[in-house]
Amino acid sequence: MMSAKQLHFCPLESKSREKEAGTLKHQISGIYVVMVVGNQGMITLTGLSSHLHTPMYYFLSNLSFIDLCQSTVITPKMLVSFVTEKNVISYPECLTQLYFFLLFIIAESYMLAKVAYDSYVAICNPLLYNAIVSYYSIYFNKFLALVYSSFNVLMSALTILISYIFSLYKTFHIHSTEGRSKAFSTCSSHIPAVAVFYGSATFMYLQSSSVSPWTKGLI
Repeated sequence: MMSAKQLHFCPLESKSREKEAGTLKHQISGIYVVMVVGNQGMITLTGLSSHLHTPMYYFLSNLSFIDLCQSTVITPKMLVSFVTEKNVISYPECLTQLYFFLLFIIAESYMLAKVAYDSYVAICNPLLYNAIVSYYSIYFNKFLALVYSSFNVLMSALTILISYIFSLYKTFHIHSTEGRSKAFSTCSSHIPAVAVFYGSATFMYLQSSSVSPWTKGLI
């Protein structure tokens, strides 16, 4: 349940489950410790041993790091709740947990895809493994950076556009001249900053390819 004043989530529990909660606390603690030691051991071993500096172990060490971060987002807070017997989490904390948990879930899904492709190349094209993996890593990283940056830019631009459309629509329906003037002054202070940011980026990246890189740098 959520308190409207304090914005806290309070999961409901029955007294009959207090004994089960104690057992669950020890189980989660043990699993978390094993997971931390195992993943940290994989990361350390891969970094220290020169024989493990291969693409496969590089992917596995990154996967261990992501798995460690993903578990650390939620488990420590859960264990603290068991110890203090205050099973309460604020709304900002809950939202932060959800954000980072989903972030690491997405990162792990991409990393698992790369591990699967690495295994496929190692089995089906062992003689061309190094060349294919190097080529794939370069272009996959470029593609991933392009998709990620495009998604963020488009989402932010869409949010700005929709916000200003509704703001202008509401402004034009204000009957008083003073209120309309105040609303326009609020928007006018933001629009130049948006225009300069997106205008300069558009001019830099969408101009003709005949422009030299040195000229682009000056712009």
